[in-house]
Amino acid sequence: PHERDLGTSNSVFCAEGGAKVHLNGSGLTVQASPLSRALKGAISFDNLSGASASRRKGDKRILYASETSARAVGGQITLHAFDAGKLAEGMPIRYLGIDIGQIQTLELITARNEVQAKAVLYPEYVQTFARAGTRFSVITPQISAAGVEHLDTILQPYINVEPGRGAARRDFELQEATITDSRYLDGLSIVVEAPEAGSLNIGTPVLFRGIEVGTVTGMSLGSLSDRVMITLRISKRYQYLVRNNSVFWLASGYSLDFGLTGGVVKTGTFNQFIRGGIAFATPPGTPLAPKAQAGKHFLLQESEPKEWREWGTALPR
Repeated sequence: PHERDLGTSNSVFCAEGGAKVHLNGSGLTVQASPLSRALKGAISFDNLSGASASRRKGDKRILYASETSARAVGGQITLHAFDAGKLAEGMPIRYLGIDIGQIQTLELITARNEVQAKAVLYPEYVQTFARAGTRFSVITPQISAAGVEHLDTILQPYINVEPGRGAARRDFELQEATITDSRYLDGLSIVVEAPEAGSLNIGTPVLFRGIEVGTVTGMSLGSLSDRVMITLRISKRYQYLVRNNSVFWLASGYSLDFGLTGGVVKTGTFNQFIRGGIAFATPPGTPLAPKAQAGKHFLLQESEPKEWREWGTALPR
């Protein structure tokens, strides 16, 4: 009799299969049901919040085909992509390593020459992530001279999410790449303008006095296609370092200085030598220039200012 108390107005019922399979970077996990349940089938229930818990057919509850189907009600979103090569049904959607949803179906829309991925966000995450400004991007292994990144996605790629703060929204463009490092998710977003992208890529570090304080999050052509707009994200911890008069330049990891008495080669770390970077510093001035605001644009110089090491500008938090 005490089992009656387990059922509530939020109880959701779904059919249960013989096994549950979960694939992630740690390997393949199979949770098998007892043989009798696998042969006869079973109905399970759980207490969920969201639209699935409130749906009825008259005074009767709805039996869902699976737990995923039950959790999907009310949390559907659409992701628009130009290529489904890296996508798959069942691909998880994650935020900071936590599954918050998954792709349900993929459909080719020939009229628009695009792929639409119908996905679901679990009920407890809908209000947070189904908003304008949220970024969805596919994370797959990346192999370059700097090494291998996202090695855990060899078994199962996933879609990473950066939450937005706008109004409720259900349609999103699927991005090619984004940042997954939690240090930068709530950081300061600024833009540097350059004649060309050169060796810069998504994930190129942003350096202040040799310390990584940010990363490159995106690149696109300017409105007149006369320059490249490079989006940077500075860690919230270090965003006070960026001032309205800060100077940005390409940091190749080495520099050559030749004079009458010979030449000097200065090198940074091996990682900086391989990946390059963008460095910045702030020249002295009275009064001190104000802190840069989100969306501020700067020009990217090809080489470092010769005197920047002598600036020594004090930058209070």
